[in-house]
Amino acid sequence: MTYQAKAAQYKKDAVKALSMHMQEYPVVGLVNVENLPSRQLQVLRAKLRKDVLLAMTKKGFINRAINSVKDSKKNFEKLSESITGMPAVLFTKQNPFKVSAIIQASKSKAPAKPGQVAPYDLIIPAGPTSFTPGPIISELGAAGLKTGVENGKITIKQDAVIVREGEVIDNKAADILAKFNIEPMEIGLDLVAAYEDGLVYGRDILSVSKKQYIKMIQAAASDSLGLSVEIAYPTKENIERLVATAYNTAKNFALNQDILSDVVLEKEIGEASRAAESIAKSANIDTATETKGEVKEKPKEEKKKEPEKKEVPAAPDVEEEEVETKPEPKPEQEVKAEEKKEEKKKEPDLSQAEKLSREFEDEIAAEKKRRNSIDASEAEKLAKQLKKKGTLRKE
Repeated sequence: MTYQAKAAQYKKDAVKALSMHMQEYPVVGLVNVENLPSRQLQVLRAKLRKDVLLAMTKKGFINRAINSVKDSKKNFEKLSESITGMPAVLFTKQNPFKVSAIIQASKSKAPAKPGQVAPYDLIIPAGPTSFTPGPIISELGAAGLKTGVENGKITIKQDAVIVREGEVIDNKAADILAKFNIEPMEIGLDLVAAYEDGLVYGRDILSVSKKQYIKMIQAAASDSLGLSVEIAYPTKENIERLVATAYNTAKNFALNQDILSDVVLEKEIGEASRAAESIAKSANIDTATETKGEVKEKPKEEKKKEPEKKEVPAAPDVEEEEVETKPEPKPEQEVKAEEKKEEKKKEPDLSQAEKLSREFEDEIAAEKKRRNSIDASEAEKLAKQLKKKGTLRKE
């Protein structure tokens, strides 16, 4: 006679209840409540009671319930891989990320206890402390801290890692962390994973904050825009930049190949003007002297006033005698001024002007020769390319 072990009825009822909730709720999560004080757990339950159902149970019950539901929900069996610590099952109809944000906001800091695992590198920072010199110096030295005394207080000379991430915190490390008021542990529910619509979200995804998501979306949008511009894929967002790039490319091509168009005409005129000014400077024609002379002559002419005519009383009727009128001699200052004016009004040096004209004509001829040296076939080929792109203007 063989004996068959039978499961207790309460175990069957617990698995059945879990299976029903897993079928009813679209979002099923696994929570680790290890190291969570009962008082804190009750506070969190009260805070989440409106939107979340939290069931405390054993790992075996959770696995059995998942196996009974996996055929009706896609990829539901992957949830078993996230059972860890002291598990609890979370049921909700809310967005799993919203529930995760509520759980994260409800967490509080707590000091480390011996036996707990460091969540990250636990560091004692360099700087002054409130400790007075005494036996504590040897304790800090045993923990690997370099100390000194300044102004009657112990000073940490450089940063020191007390416990590495993932290592177990011993009694000595926990005591040192407590002395420096470092609370590395977080008290609260640890949402390990959540299932929704065939996807299982891990802790690393659920713990991402709203600000981090916004930064990630902005980075993705920026990278996409840069890629579309690089491969010249036109979109509503990049069309202005693509048009500007095409315009600048065509403009630079026209400038490098000396193709006259309304885009480069202003620059060509500016270069010609600067070349003419340079030639005029190299010719060294003294035109400023003549201009200054003319300016100086004007004030002198304005200062001259006609002599006032005095009325002469009528003479008695006598026979007019022919009298020879001699011109009055001019003052010596006026004679010298006229001589200086005549010296200034000399003709310009014709040989220098002819030389300038010839140099200018030679430069024009050389420029025409250089432009005409372009192969006709290359010009025709270039014109076809520009017509094809639509950048060549039709007259």
